[in-house]
Amino acid sequence: MGGGSSVMGMVAYRGTPDDYAEWEAHGAAGWGWNDVLPYYRKLENDLDFGGDMHGRSGPVPIRRTRPDDWAPLSKAVHAFAQERQIPFIADMNADFRDGYGAVPMSNWPDKRASAAICYLDASVRARGNLTIVNGATVTALLFEGRRVSGVTAKVGGGEVKQFNAREIILSTGGVHSPAFLMRSGHRAGRPPARTRHRGARRSAGRRRESVQPRHRVRRLAAASQRAAGRLAAAASR
Repeated sequence: MGGGSSVMGMVAYRGTPDDYAEWEAHGAAGWGWNDVLPYYRKLENDLDFGGDMHGRSGPVPIRRTRPDDWAPLSKAVHAFAQERQIPFIADMNADFRDGYGAVPMSNWPDKRASAAICYLDASVRARGNLTIVNGATVTALLFEGRRVSGVTAKVGGGEVKQFNAREIILSTGGVHSPAFLMRSGHRAGRPPARTRHRGARRSAGRRRESVQPRHRVRRLAAASQRAAGRLAAAASR
């Protein structure tokens, strides 16, 4: 459930041990639960829970909105769930039963916690081997044969610059990463080909954006509002 906090922050749910076991079973060696848990602990500063399942000295704050600060809708859902004996899960990052609970978030009570705030502190920014480019938008990957050798980016007022490096890390999320690869001419199971760049841009960008099912989004929003009203009414009885 959400809460009453007005500070925006990323949801900080972990996957369940079963999720990682499935990845490992499909060949993702090193991605089992016991492999990833130390890294969760290393990045976390959990403000609510400690023990072997949580970190307390990492750069990223993890917290949950306290019940007294929940929004009226959250309190109504809580009452609805209690009436039906649905388990309340206080720590949804360590107790993986079915149930409901306060959403773990990566923020402080007074501000959000971005990757830049958490990791790029003054000491990191002062490193001689780090250059941060503001106002830059990466537009494409550059290839030397099958190897990525760099990127192009629009910087400042739109000037296109090229950046080359021995290693390139693409980290734009589960949706934007594959879309970016497609725009750069990469297809699953095929070698990258820059000659396909324009076609990939049309397919991944303009065409798909022009057929977004907005009416479905409106219907889902209306259905959610109706469901919330029913929950609140049931909780008040």
